[in-house]
Amino acid sequence: MKKFNITPICFKYPNIDTIHKNILEIGKITGKEQEAKKLVEESKRKIALAKTNHPKKILYLVQTSPLISIGKKSFITDVIKKSGNISITENINTFYPTISEEYAIKEKPDIIVLGLYSDDKRIKKLFPNAKIVFMNTEENNIINRPGPRIHQSVEYFSKL
Repeated sequence: MKKFNITPICFKYPNIDTIHKNILEIGKITGKEQEAKKLVEESKRKIALAKTNHPKKILYLVQTSPLISIGKKSFITDVIKKSGNISITENINTFYPTISEEYAIKEKPDIIVLGLYSDDKRIKKLFPNAKIVFMNTEENNIINRPGPRIHQSVEYFSKL
C-alpha cells in the first residue's frame, strides 16, 4: 500500500448509527456524498417503520457448539433492539460471547435464530418451546454484513 501511496481506512461498526456514519464517510471519500446521504436517510426511514409491536426474546446463535451468541458490542444486538425485540445476550459486554446452556435456558428465549451449519437437533432438545429459525444464505449475508442493507436486517428481525 505504501508503494502505491494508499492509506488504509478501518471502520468500526458497534451499532446502526455508526454504520450510517461509515456510509457517509465512504460517500465523502469517494465523492458520492449526496448518494450516501440519500442512502442513509432511506435506511433510517425504513428502520423506523420496521419496529414490531409484539416484542419477543431472541437468542441469536453464531454457532451451536459451543454456544456463541452476540453481545453488547455487536451491531446485531442493536439491529434486534431497533426491530423492537430483545436479545437475551444484550447485556454481555463483549462482541461474540460463548454462553452456557444453563444461561440460555434460564433466559427463556421465544425465538432462536441460527446461522448456517447449525446443530438443530441439540437446539430443539434444549429449547422445546422456542420457535427455531434457520437463516438461509441470503439472510445470513444481509444480517452479518454491516452496510447499506442494514435496514433489511432490522426488517428481518421485526417480522419474526
